[in-house]
Amino acid sequence: MTENESKSPPQNLKITTKDTIAALSPEDMQRVFDYISADDYVALEKLIISGRAFLLPKGLEIYVLADESKTNSAIKLRIKGSTAEVWGSVTAVT
Repeated sequence: MTENESKSPPQNLKITTKDTIAALSPEDMQRVFDYISADDYVALEKLIISGRAFLLPKGLEIYVLADESKTNSAIKLRIKGSTAEVWGSVTAVT
């Protein structure tokens, strides 16, 4: 393995600019967008209660790993200090 192969891809450290909802998969993040767009907060609450979506507070340090889609503005991220990768909204980070 060469030196370049042993390095992981660069990760972009950002900070959440507002309280926002994140999800465990890009499909669940799309559901979050859909439920908010439809003003269906009962469905959104059920997704949160199920554990498939959760709150990311303002001021949280996160690493942006990848953009899922330019159309729905979902980004793959990892909370600093965590090994779990989740999905959030590009509009909630700086």
